[in-house]
Amino acid sequence: MKKVFICLLAICIGYIANAQIQTKFWGLELSKRYTSLTAAKSIISDRCAYSRIDGNNIEASDGTLGGYDWGTVVFNFSQDNTLYSAGFASEHDYLYEAKNKCQQLLNSLTAKYGEPTFDRTDVTEGYVEYKTWLDESGKYYCILAIPNPTIEDTTWYVTLIYTDLELFSQLREQQEDEL
Repeated sequence: MKKVFICLLAICIGYIANAQIQTKFWGLELSKRYTSLTAAKSIISDRCAYSRIDGNNIEASDGTLGGYDWGTVVFNFSQDNTLYSAGFASEHDYLYEAKNKCQQLLNSLTAKYGEPTFDRTDVTEGYVEYKTWLDESGKYYCILAIPNPTIEDTTWYVTLIYTDLELFSQLREQQEDEL
């Protein structure tokens, strides 16, 4: 009986620990509204080498997250300055380098969030690797991917994207309604 209780407790703790997708990055938080993009930019300024505002996005370069270096970071905001997505990317000259980093990240993310909710590891739809974790509420998700390079750019990227799915869906519907 004691062993059964310990196993159930371990499963519950593991489920709780892995159920919540991270929502805070460099001092910014998904789903949070900021007074201005300039205010949001000042929050991240000490976490990266360079940052700039481009439309409804803040683009940054050369920062770290989770002990990994990221060459490019993009924070996406809605029209009312609510952060709905944070994307991190690293560049690699060779596919094997990108796959090695992707595997390291996969190990870290699986330890944190459990097995991916969606796992695609074939070379279809423009990706070499594509894994998604969805939190228990269905509000937030995390994507780890290696997109295929374009013909013009043979660089391999490893991307890690965190998104407020509800807000992203609302923004997409608004854009479609404009057509």
